[in-house]
Amino acid sequence: MDYLCRAHGAPLVVRYNGGPHSTHGVVQPDGTGHVFRQFGSGMFISDVSTFISKHVLIEPFSLMREAEALERKGLRYTQERLFIDPQCLIITPYHQYTNRIRELVRDVSRRGASQYGMGETRRDALQWGAYLQVNDILSDVPALRMLDEIRLHKLKQLREYWGVNREADALLTQLSSEDPRRIAEYYRLFAQGIQPRSWAEMVETYRDVNMVFEGAAGALLDETRGFAPYVAPFNATFDNALELCEEAGLSSVRIGVLRTHFTRRGAGPFVSEDPALSFSDRSLSGERQANMRFGHFDFVAARYAIQCCGGVEGLALTHMDCVESPFTYVDEYRNSQGVTAAWLKPDARSLFETEPASLKRHVVENSASLLSFIEQRLRCTIVYTSQGPTYLDKAILRPEIAPAVAAHPVAGEVPLNVPRQSAG
Repeated sequence: MDYLCRAHGAPLVVRYNGGPHSTHGVVQPDGTGHVFRQFGSGMFISDVSTFISKHVLIEPFSLMREAEALERKGLRYTQERLFIDPQCLIITPYHQYTNRIRELVRDVSRRGASQYGMGETRRDALQWGAYLQVNDILSDVPALRMLDEIRLHKLKQLREYWGVNREADALLTQLSSEDPRRIAEYYRLFAQGIQPRSWAEMVETYRDVNMVFEGAAGALLDETRGFAPYVAPFNATFDNALELCEEAGLSSVRIGVLRTHFTRRGAGPFVSEDPALSFSDRSLSGERQANMRFGHFDFVAARYAIQCCGGVEGLALTHMDCVESPFTYVDEYRNSQGVTAAWLKPDARSLFETEPASLKRHVVENSASLLSFIEQRLRCTIVYTSQGPTYLDKAILRPEIAPAVAAHPVAGEVPLNVPRQSAG
């Protein structure tokens, strides 16, 4: 997103799905970096702002911690450059407690992002009809009443979990003793420092400029098209962004992002996984880096992801600096009955029993040969490439699809460096 804002002169990043679980790492040429979670990933640019749309769940405590972290890194006026739709759902500490408790009781096949409370918040909004929005904390009186209702409702939901797990019991005790007045007071202070804006108001201000829409999670984690139950609790395709564009009468260019190797964080089926592969992920550190799983480039999964999104106008291919020759890839699956196919069935149980039909190899003569090879098999045009972590390492190959403005410094294409992959 940092590069896209620079290349296309976009002064606004629109977050259109997900929540505080996002980890989008951005590194500047001087080495300064940040893993963006709720802010848009273009905030290193002084005249770029973030709009958090109604489709995003926000968590005020972590959002303010992120604002403080950005200020410490020298980014100025971060809160003044942040706009939030008043319809955004708020993830409360009670939802976070509940997600963590359910995960502790489940104990098997933990899914990695549950501690953020997103699933609980959405379920309460859709099924119970009780939820907190940014609108509600602009006045602290209704927020206090609604917070206590949410707390009592979560305790009622969790009553069967008492005594099941010692760690869960400790969290249940904390949940029981939480004072909603403390949270309501924090939300009151939080509301004083934010700028509520509707999407219509944002469009009125930014209609005549480019905008970058930033998603969260890969398409294969989509709540309806992914491999349940190992999915994200939201729509992970372009759908929300396209809805916003349609509401505002804006045209769009859909860009899918793929790495030259595949990854998965946490439990779930991963057909092309190879434990011998190891890469340094620029978006993660510590425990979350340790939980990252790696696999070979998977044309079967990539085709399905593009299909889930309703097609794309182009692709961005990242981690070109991690490619070695020959390029190893998966082009067919073999299921438990020995049947081979170049397509997948989005069923987690069957995918756990599926393996690559074979690992194929393609000799990489240069970057152009690799790009052509991938384009032919996916029948998609590669518009952008990335050779490294900074915007100087990015390139736009097809400006006719996404015209560059170059309002901020960008660089030309960097030759493919072979090899840069480490195997362990």
